[in-house]
Amino acid sequence: MAKKKKTTKKKVSKKTPAKRVVKKVARKAATKKRTCGPGGVAGRPKGKTTGLGIQAYWALLFKQNASAAKKNRMTDAEISAAMHKEFPGRESLVFDRVSSVRNKYNNGGLTGGIIPAKESFSYDEDGNVREGRGRPKGSKNKPKKKATRKKFSR
Repeated sequence: MAKKKKTTKKKVSKKTPAKRVVKKVARKAATKKRTCGPGGVAGRPKGKTTGLGIQAYWALLFKQNASAAKKNRMTDAEISAAMHKEFPGRESLVFDRVSSVRNKYNNGGLTGGIIPAKESFSYDEDGNVREGRGRPKGSKNKPKKKATRKKFSR
């Protein structure tokens, strides 16, 4: 009979994976803090007086404007000026496109899909609702008719 060899189990030491040495201090010193406006930090901008974000401030303005007394209602130009004043470091063209943001607000785009209880409208200097494309209600200035193409039959 053949002799059986005794097998001994070798103790295997558990090796930890090699750690990458990263110089975090050097990286932090090399990167600058990005800012968005005077005194701001990178990320979502906060309003100067309210501390709200841009969308929340739009929603607040439209909500307050819809429920304001007739003589205290803001025109689109005044809403735009309020946005520029609240976010002084931002040179955004959206601040001048109040009607498009109002449309988004009325459809629930600024409030997380929740349609506001009171719809926002565009107002003139007297606080009256403007009718379509910035014309006051009952205005004699009617929009020009678009030229239509003649259809040719074959």
